[in-house]
Amino acid sequence: MHLRREPDGTTKVVWFIMSEQPSIDRGWDTADVDACLRGLGFRTKHVHVSTEAQACSAIPSDSRGVLAWPVCYTLAGDVDGRPLPAVLEDVGVAFIGAGARSYELNGRIRLKEALAGSAIRSPRYQIVHEATIESIPFEMPCVMKCEYSSESRGVRVVHSKDEAREAWHLLTSRFGQRVIVEEWKRSREFTVAYIPGVERPIIGALEFILLGGRVVVDEIAKCDNRLIQFAVPDRETIKHLSDTVCQLATDLSIDGHFRADFLQDAGGELYVIDINLMPQMHFSEDCLSYFPMALRATLGMDTESVVCGLLDSARRKWQLTYPEPAARKVACAAKLGEER
Repeated sequence: MHLRREPDGTTKVVWFIMSEQPSIDRGWDTADVDACLRGLGFRTKHVHVSTEAQACSAIPSDSRGVLAWPVCYTLAGDVDGRPLPAVLEDVGVAFIGAGARSYELNGRIRLKEALAGSAIRSPRYQIVHEATIESIPFEMPCVMKCEYSSESRGVRVVHSKDEAREAWHLLTSRFGQRVIVEEWKRSREFTVAYIPGVERPIIGALEFILLGGRVVVDEIAKCDNRLIQFAVPDRETIKHLSDTVCQLATDLSIDGHFRADFLQDAGGELYVIDINLMPQMHFSEDCLSYFPMALRATLGMDTESVVCGLLDSARRKWQLTYPEPAARKVACAAKLGEER
């Protein structure tokens, strides 16, 4: 793949590639990241596109020194459509995040199928149709989920077959996707942020403390801060989560940053329940996304440190050179994984 660079070999421009449909990008407030990048010596540009053709034509053939930052999975809102990273790979532009091949894990069913050959476990599940609700094989409560969703949208806890039927109609009418039912175990729930590092990855972890009778982080809990509290796990649990998420990245060949959610049962066994290959990047105090929140709570990383960690991952993946002061600060961020 030919990568376009400045004549001196330096990558100086970061382009945020986002959909023309605002609802797709609502998990992003690029203002803080944009200001951070400009402070690091980059020029920035926001490119709004809705088709592959627009994406390709938006990046001129003579553009140099561009590093793209994809802000949405796909361009037109088709959740299982061709991922934006695949388009960027086709036009030969370096980008932040995992490669297109990893995005095959975007769907929950695909993720579970991919884990079939791994030692890492995921809760048992079954694809549900209206006619099969009565034969759900798991004890109640259990969890019903859309094949694709983010921000815990499309996640419903059900306590009876009647609730399962109601949830199935709601999810299929609202999202138009396949629905699965997942076995629920009384457990602890965690989210883990992962950035590939030099010697070791940069990893942050948080435990969800659920209130108000919630049993999982569903859409209701995620939209109401009164229903969730957060805690940094103890050292032993962080090590267990870190080892597991590293194994997950290896087994699934994920070559970029991501966020993974886990359940831990009473015996200490971890179960991966979701992977987000394009985690949200809100950095404001009143709307802090889980990815930077976990890194801040565990390692004390601020906005600049998180951005520099992601820049370092892209630098090593694409063999890039950055301007100052980015080059110096990115080198410092890269050492955070070694200090873990």
